[in-house]
Amino acid sequence: MRNMKTRRFRFWSPIAAVGLIAAVLTTACGTQTETIEVIKEIVTQVEIPVETIKEVIVEVPVEKIVERQVEKVVTQIVEVPVEVIREVPIEKVVTEVVEIPVEKIVERIKEVPVEKVITKTIEKVVDRIVVASPTPAPISDVGDPKSGIGTITFVEASVRKLAGTNGTQSLNYRFGMTEAPFMTEWPGDVKGMLVEKWERNGDTLRLKAREGVTFHKGFGEYTGADLAWNLNDTNGSVNTESISWNAGDYGAMFGEAVAVDKWWVEVPIKNWDVRWAANQLNMESQTMEIFSSKACEDKEWCNRNIVGTGPFEMLEYRDNERVIGVAVDNHWLETAQFSRIVFLEVPEAATRRAMMLTGEADVGVLTEPDQADLLSRGYRAADAHGWSERVTSFAGNFWETTNAQDGSALTPWTTVPFEKDLPWIGAPSEWTLQYTDTDNPAGMDDMEQARLFRHALAMAIDRDLINKQLFSGLGIPYYINMFNPTDPNFQDKWIVNYDPKKAEELLDQAGYPRGSNGVRLEVEMLTSPGQNEEVQEAVGGFWDDIGIKTTMIVNPYGTYRPTLVDRTVNKITTHGCRHNNGLPWDWPRGAQATSLTRGGFGCSQELPFVIEAFQATNAEDDTAKRIAINNAMADQMHKWMPYAGLVAIPKQVIYNPKSIAKWEMRDCFECIHSAQARIVPASR
Repeated sequence: MRNMKTRRFRFWSPIAAVGLIAAVLTTACGTQTETIEVIKEIVTQVEIPVETIKEVIVEVPVEKIVERQVEKVVTQIVEVPVEVIREVPIEKVVTEVVEIPVEKIVERIKEVPVEKVITKTIEKVVDRIVVASPTPAPISDVGDPKSGIGTITFVEASVRKLAGTNGTQSLNYRFGMTEAPFMTEWPGDVKGMLVEKWERNGDTLRLKAREGVTFHKGFGEYTGADLAWNLNDTNGSVNTESISWNAGDYGAMFGEAVAVDKWWVEVPIKNWDVRWAANQLNMESQTMEIFSSKACEDKEWCNRNIVGTGPFEMLEYRDNERVIGVAVDNHWLETAQFSRIVFLEVPEAATRRAMMLTGEADVGVLTEPDQADLLSRGYRAADAHGWSERVTSFAGNFWETTNAQDGSALTPWTTVPFEKDLPWIGAPSEWTLQYTDTDNPAGMDDMEQARLFRHALAMAIDRDLINKQLFSGLGIPYYINMFNPTDPNFQDKWIVNYDPKKAEELLDQAGYPRGSNGVRLEVEMLTSPGQNEEVQEAVGGFWDDIGIKTTMIVNPYGTYRPTLVDRTVNKITTHGCRHNNGLPWDWPRGAQATSLTRGGFGCSQELPFVIEAFQATNAEDDTAKRIAINNAMADQMHKWMPYAGLVAIPKQVIYNPKSIAKWEMRDCFECIHSAQARIVPASR
């Protein structure tokens, strides 16, 4: 465990930051000369009607000791995203961490009074926003493509190790080599892909395999037998060796699939999910893939060779290095306009950026600052309408007393999060606690005290500044968990304005006054290395400003994941949950914030109003009624503020316009990119 001492987080202007870095390197390295590439800050502007509020902030002199760390990162930390939605999830997390030495430089900074005017912009979103697109920059600063004509080269942080079946955790749909039962076209139109007809007959789901589709490498016609085999290979209750991302979900939903004739498959329904076609069986969501059951009679061979039906056939797959595919002639759905697709694994962000600038790569999965830089040079962005929503969780609020899986009793008051009185964790007054609660103001119970505390901390966060400094302004402020502000159903009453003065008033009201040293109380914050660490450090800085002294504990995700599984986490934390992907508004959401996923990953809380809404929307066929149910849940999410939303970042890739003229992806909230066969090459 790396327990980082309390420190104040400051945002630095680009000029000041460059000066500081130069000073640090000179001090640390003596007379050694080191070339530093300075990346200018790029701000993308979109003209919209706004209200402008000006406020004058006067800074007073203060002298501080600021500790800086200079680190040389020698390895990449890779975290495999975990996507779970229902009972008994099975996940596998791979994390590599290398401890590295750091040189520390301590410098004294004396601040002088300064008066400045800060202009804030308030936007009212009136329709769904994909990504605000600026006027494209001239492409004079774009590298000439080095890939041969007819080849499109991607550069990504990881291509992973080859897995040729669902049960061994395949993700080959990312490369356009496999397909799924369903797909989704923008804006949310679910269509059959390798399933062309479907019907529900009581507790049985009937699926018809699409006729006229053939497998790669000469493995013949795709039939219902292949569809049934892949459903069962994924399903953890049928294939007990399955480590599919969806093994638990499929096991909870479906029994063993049976091909009743050449084309039709019958699947017993164990637990119905209204999103079954849009989510669990969808190419653009939480899907399985279709592989040849005949090819997989030899499992060892199958797991070294991808035999699917996609628009690209596997030519080469080198684990954790590269994947090469060739276009399939006369593909049943869409034939690519180029002959070869290449995916290169390059863990270092700076190298991926350099390869885009030199033309060695045509498409890049880049960090937000690198995205902004390349867009300013004339590169273009493409996206599948997905979002990555960053949230701070006030972890430990396990309020459910009935297990949603089997109806058994839960006694959260006997567990680790309730061993002592923590200010962000509320305990209902009827519970018999392990501690004596003595700090509640007169007439205020613990649930209300904790609610005020969470609201105070949520409104002390400057989301616009985090977006600008950490995400190069590419994101948007995000307020309440699970509900993206770009959706037209979002209501202004759920906005959490930046208001540190009001935050301090709420803390006083909750019984947490400042002490003689200016500190109200101390809290621990838990997160993983990388961008989550940067985000949480920024949040801690804002909380320090209102008298909440923060200590960060930075651990690899794999070391604290067990506390998320067994529901013992009791520190404020930043981590991803599946409902943080900009879900369609009417979808059931938040299962990971309930007891439905006990036995697997949980999103650090179990909230009764979330499980009630999840079950109600899941049982409702009417879209408008599902929206109304979720609106009521959004009201509760804002009232109780169990999570503080921070920033939502669009999932997008950057491409070279000298290589690609156009790329219209399918709708995919889970994906960074989709529908690679729709790339239209540029003339060259």
